[in-house]
Amino acid sequence: MHTLTQPARAMHVNATTSLLAELHRRQPHLATTARLFLVATLPLLLALMIDSRAVNDINVWIKPIKFLVSLSLYYATLAWFCGYLPDQVLRSRAGRFIVYAPIAIGVLEMSWLIIAAAHGVPSHFNPDGLWSLAY
Repeated sequence: MHTLTQPARAMHVNATTSLLAELHRRQPHLATTARLFLVATLPLLLALMIDSRAVNDINVWIKPIKFLVSLSLYYATLAWFCGYLPDQVLRSRAGRFIVYAPIAIGVLEMSWLIIAAAHGVPSHFNPDGLWSLAY
């Protein structure tokens, strides 16, 4: 097993810290949402280990975890590319839409997925009760 030396480990930590700082500098709202979504996977990973319920033979917590990770990467990528846009564009109505619409939609989608997982029901194509209102 290869272990990092103390200077190499410090260099790795510094690189990660500067990358996160740069991401935050480029677009703080998207960067913060990306971090929060990653942190939100932790309790769901615990739920995955504790809760054995399944929908279509797949643990109910797999889908919300996958979506949290993928949306986190999406928000981080969007934050990075916002750094290439002039400040004037980001302050415009379209620029604000580029930032806030994906965050709002992602939060709504994740709320839906997590509530469905907690109830042990399919999050999509579920014709029963309250869940059918989405269709």
